[in-house]
Amino acid sequence: MATTTSLTGNASFGVLSIAVLLVVALVFLLLQKDPTRANVLRHRR
Repeated sequence: MATTTSLTGNASFGVLSIAVLLVVALVFLLLQKDPTRANVLRHRR
């Protein structure tokens, strides 16, 4: 958290980037557990 804040110079942006990373990780794990959901998401695109 300190590294992202020092790089961007904006504390809120650092927290946002971490939140985005967590969401991406959660979605990735959910898709890994449920292949049918991954197929539905692919067809929607």
